[in-house]
Amino acid sequence: MKPGPTDVLLGVSCDAVVATFAAYELTLTAAARATTKPLSIAAFAQETGLEAPTLGAMVSFAGPHVRGDLLLASSIDVVMQTRPSSGKRFAKLQAAGKVVMMRDWMGELANQALGRMKSALTGRNLAFDTRSPIPLSAEALTLVTPKSPDTRPVFFRGGGGHVGFWLDVLHDGEIDTDTGGGAGAGNVKEGKLVLF
Repeated sequence: MKPGPTDVLLGVSCDAVVATFAAYELTLTAAARATTKPLSIAAFAQETGLEAPTLGAMVSFAGPHVRGDLLLASSIDVVMQTRPSSGKRFAKLQAAGKVVMMRDWMGELANQALGRMKSALTGRNLAFDTRSPIPLSAEALTLVTPKSPDTRPVFFRGGGGHVGFWLDVLHDGEIDTDTGGGAGAGNVKEGKLVLF
């Protein structure tokens, strides 16, 4: 059976999240996947018995055939393992300053994951523009609700904790679901400049 557009987008985006964290030497493995639309990523964590995320980030995107949000959520301890070190400066910060820096870094991770997703979707009749990441506190993660009825969060295990993720996407079905992806798919390697 050929996967539908939502399945293709979820698969590509999960791969992008795993690759983003792997680029910072943090290996993620699947831990839990929702089967129904949750109230929030924090609610899904609670339903599955996982520790509630303490920070997150969301990046919105929109194009002719698709629009939505990519959301990442985790704990400071997990995210800190991926952040390039700034040594003494970071160590001198108060706890609140560290939280702000980690939320900003989580926004960068979400942005990188969406960029990897966009690159992987080259040639699938899918183009979109991205917005700036929005850092989210633990409280905000309880309030962010998905718009699409097909949103299914995924939690990954890694770094002694968990990374939550969802792709809240609305599309018109005009997405090439062939695994080949069409002309140009798979030819865009990370670090390549693509002019359009």
